[in-house]
Amino acid sequence: MQVNTRVQYPYSDEYEYRTRLVRMNLEKEMQNDLITGMGFLIKEPQALKKSLKSPDSIYSERFMKTLQDDNAFADKFSCECKTWQGINKKGLICPYCHTEVKFIGDNFEIFGWIKLKEPYKIIHPNLFKVIQSYFGNDNLQAIIEPDVELNTNGTKMTSWEKKAFKKKMANKKKFTKHSNSDKTYAGIGMLQFKENFDEILEYFHKKNGTKKIDQYEMIIENKENIFTGAIPVFSTGMRPFKVENGVFTFEGTNAIFNIMAKLAGKINQDELSMYNIFKYRSTLLWDLQDRYNALYTEIEKTLAQKKGNIRLLIGGKCSFTNRSIIVPDLNLRIDEIKLPYHALVELLQQTIVNILKHTYNCTYSKAYSIWYKAQLFPNDMVRQIIQNLIDYTGGIKMLVNRN
Repeated sequence: MQVNTRVQYPYSDEYEYRTRLVRMNLEKEMQNDLITGMGFLIKEPQALKKSLKSPDSIYSERFMKTLQDDNAFADKFSCECKTWQGINKKGLICPYCHTEVKFIGDNFEIFGWIKLKEPYKIIHPNLFKVIQSYFGNDNLQAIIEPDVELNTNGTKMTSWEKKAFKKKMANKKKFTKHSNSDKTYAGIGMLQFKENFDEILEYFHKKNGTKKIDQYEMIIENKENIFTGAIPVFSTGMRPFKVENGVFTFEGTNAIFNIMAKLAGKINQDELSMYNIFKYRSTLLWDLQDRYNALYTEIEKTLAQKKGNIRLLIGGKCSFTNRSIIVPDLNLRIDEIKLPYHALVELLQQTIVNILKHTYNCTYSKAYSIWYKAQLFPNDMVRQIIQNLIDYTGGIKMLVNRN
């Protein structure tokens, strides 16, 4: 998927830089992470009544340690193979990988993986949206959602069962009726949908004709990435949690991840024949898909909002920049701006400190102290330096940006 931007960064007369978003094959990514030690399997949901230190749960210390963990900062100092860790080993050479133990900080590239055993698969959430658009929302949901007319044995319900079932599920969105949906493949479930995907895709391709051709080509191009048995769980550094005075608080995606781990565990427990019933399998897979879509939506919201751990992690203020309110002033030229005192003190920090050091014969430490106090309270000497810079240099060059 090409991101079309008018401005490329960094700028070059020789090269054009572009950003390209690629839909990954999640199963290949999982295998690569497990082989390289950058990932591990989530094998169980985390019960809230237990200590949140299970090595195989979504709160595993393998992601990163928190202040509530024993030896909280041990993983901040490590050799490359992670065998030797801790500040007490800083500077030593690991006898296994022969690399120095040094400060490495937090590693946000460690992923946990919820894995479904064969033949169970769900749909990549991004491609689910593409298929949903191409098939139609009601049509896709009718295909992979369990048929409400079947009981747990896969047979038709009696009138009493239908009445009890509809009363129980009245407020659950996942059991809504699809009165306007295409009934050709309705109720076949996720497993049969995967088995007959090519046939179903061509059926809707003939039905759509030349409409939505971009979505069709996108589906064809990403066919090997559509169905997956691997669900990535990103670092706890971006979905914090805390247990304090018996109260457990957590960022919202943790709840979804934990339910998904529980559902995956149930899906994988298929040794007994009672767990292989069509309706039971289809319901679990649909529930897991529904949660995965909800997680994807939640992550999209987090990325799109100004506040949030991911935004705070990758965002921040650049050096020598300032944010001010833009207001019109008819007395200014088209290439001229007016900035407040405090903005200029911040923007010209290095210049002011350097002038103070050389002009007033003081140390850099003393000059920085003068500049710092001038931020808090207006300083006539600093104000005069700024005015001289404007008057005797032909104006201070600034880059103005309005998003």
